[in-house]
Amino acid sequence: MCTTFIVYALMYNMEKLSGSLYWNMAIMGASRWIINILVSIADYRFAWFGRKMINQIAMIATLLSLFAMAVHAYFGSRGGIIISIGTISTVATCSQLFIAKYLMVNELYPTAVRNLAVSAVSTMSRFGNMFSAQAFYLSDIAEWIPYALLFSCQLYDFIILSVFLPETKGVHLENHLPPKHKRIFGRRT
Repeated sequence: MCTTFIVYALMYNMEKLSGSLYWNMAIMGASRWIINILVSIADYRFAWFGRKMINQIAMIATLLSLFAMAVHAYFGSRGGIIISIGTISTVATCSQLFIAKYLMVNELYPTAVRNLAVSAVSTMSRFGNMFSAQAFYLSDIAEWIPYALLFSCQLYDFIILSVFLPETKGVHLENHLPPKHKRIFGRRT
């Protein structure tokens, strides 16, 4: 939900970027392609470069971009190169978050609930898309608030991922649910 919220909020706000909308979209597409190729090469070559690390690196890059945009807007600067570069880099790195999160969902859950988990992620993604169109209406209060909101969503997502989700690369895919004695609510089911 957080990644979709961030990407679509920034995409709905593309008219505020300096320069041509078409050039900005072309640069964004090329940036996404380059990032995806580099990450796929690193994922293939390095065993230690897993899904969790991909997520964490992309989230840190996104956090830095959103923080720079929030500070830029807080000090009263409108438009400019900081907002353009920040938006393009944030959307480009978030494309990797979509890929890595869906991979983690597919590798994390047993076959019996994998489709349910993917549908839950897709549903939450739609909620993020619904609310993202409203995010930049907060700029009527202060120009920096939408960027601070996006930053806080990404920070929340980063903390939850880092603390609770394990690395899934190279882990054997489960084909069955855990036995009753290993389930969280095993005695009640």
